[in-house]
Amino acid sequence: MPNLKQIIWILVSLNLSLIASDIKPVNVTVALMKNCEVLMLNEKRDKESKLIFSFAGKGDCIQKFECLRNISQKDLDAMDANKQAYAKWKNPVWCRVNADGKKGWVEEQFLSDEPCELEE
Repeated sequence: MPNLKQIIWILVSLNLSLIASDIKPVNVTVALMKNCEVLMLNEKRDKESKLIFSFAGKGDCIQKFECLRNISQKDLDAMDANKQAYAKWKNPVWCRVNADGKKGWVEEQFLSDEPCELEE
């Protein structure tokens, strides 16, 4: 019989999967790249994770899902300005994206909030 900790973990996992299924993509423009560069996606929210090649370049339209930082806003708010700036640099915001049918994570700095229309 499962213990209380296992039951709570199962319930949390189910809630997270329900929340994730409700995330609607937003079309955004690729930015902050040179004209001949393409957007490289990471398999995980980590610069050291496996890279996924995409054909999306500067000005192209891609789908953005959720964006996350590996440190909480509460922790950031508790820091002085210098420590906060370092923590933000050390823990950038990562966004899950779909670029030409390839899904992965990119740093938010490579995306613009400029809306766009995907070509079908």
